[in-house]
Amino acid sequence: MVANTTKYTEHFINGKDEKMVNSSIYDLVNYMYEHYDKHETPKDTIFEAEAKVIKEIAKKGNCIIIGRCADYILKNQKNCLCVFLSAPIKYRINKIANKENITKEKAKKKIRKNDKLRANNYQYYTNQIWGVSSNYQLCIDTSIGKEYVHKIIMTALDNMN
Repeated sequence: MVANTTKYTEHFINGKDEKMVNSSIYDLVNYMYEHYDKHETPKDTIFEAEAKVIKEIAKKGNCIIIGRCADYILKNQKNCLCVFLSAPIKYRINKIANKENITKEKAKKKIRKNDKLRANNYQYYTNQIWGVSSNYQLCIDTSIGKEYVHKIIMTALDNMN
């Protein structure tokens, strides 16, 4: 949906989505775009298009939106349950290592890199810290199992009405 509202391809968007290498470097690049080209950076254009799509989808009814600063974008939306899913690092390392058939050390590096990229992206667009419980109505440790996570979320949704 975002690709349809921007000049960027779906492949390009997937490569840039929720990944901020370093907010200081990004600020410099953004400054250059603002003051020399008078254009937005591609990343900002993608974020704005995603925010618009997220709001449109949420208005239509029940939906699940994973990531993309949706908790921040929908913070004023009524009947919206914002959930943060996490798990202990050892659990995540084992899961990724087994799933991707890589060493635990490579899995750990991959997790840390992705977490840093997501945290930088989240902070840049929201001025908040990624994963802080006060940004969500519900934070769940997924290592308890899919069934329990599902029950917790469904119970919370039932209690919202």
